[in-house]
Amino acid sequence: MKTRTILFSSLLNSVLFLSNAQEQKSPDLLVADAKKLIQVEPAQILTDLSHEDYTRRLGATQTLLVWGKDTRKESVAVLLDMASEAKAPEARERVLCVLREMAKADYVTIGEGYCGIQMAQISDMRDVPERGKLAAITLTFIAADGPAEKAGLRVNDAIVSVDETVWKNPDNQTDQLRKMIREKGAGKTIKIGVMREGKYHEYTVELHRRPPKIDAIPNGQNFFFGGGIAQIPKIDQHSLDELKKEDLESDEFFEEWLRKEKELRKHK
Repeated sequence: MKTRTILFSSLLNSVLFLSNAQEQKSPDLLVADAKKLIQVEPAQILTDLSHEDYTRRLGATQTLLVWGKDTRKESVAVLLDMASEAKAPEARERVLCVLREMAKADYVTIGEGYCGIQMAQISDMRDVPERGKLAAITLTFIAADGPAEKAGLRVNDAIVSVDETVWKNPDNQTDQLRKMIREKGAGKTIKIGVMREGKYHEYTVELHRRPPKIDAIPNGQNFFFGGGIAQIPKIDQHSLDELKKEDLESDEFFEEWLRKEKELRKHK
């Protein structure tokens, strides 16, 4: 796995270097050139990916990268076919390199749901307008640039509802909320109702991907991160960002994305 990751990184750096060298061309021109090459000479592109001329290899890879990002819906299927049809190992790896970059653009839509919040572990009861007394969970941390922050949630908000679900007592509220968010899934939306300074507010939150390794970190305090309680030692924003970056670059995430794309093709 590590060898493949290093190879992907090396290939991509080479392609980006070539791309930078061609900056005198406008983005529209690059896309137009790429589309023309793919339509007119698709077989030649696949051959050039393993050509003995290094520049030809880089040029073909860049063509796929530019075309792939501009024509997302049609290009994924074509690139998956190219990866399976490529006879030369380097050609296949270069196609997978392009697919990996496209997978990164879908990162927040793959996997279990994640909200980007830390919660107090003990609920209390709040008077909610037109709903009576409901169990509430106070937010103690909001991840920067995460789903909750983008939606408008704040530290000290107290969650009293998720979609149409409310809690009349605090028993198992945290467990149920964790399950709801995780099962809802990345890329989906939920409505979170909160009490803030005595007033009820409702926010639509678009869930992101939950970094899997949050669950694997031993020791520390119990923190609630968008759908699950995990033992996280003194988590801070930097630690969270590093976890997400590591997951984004991982072979595991890329393989998960490939499985999803292949499954989608079966149902079309």
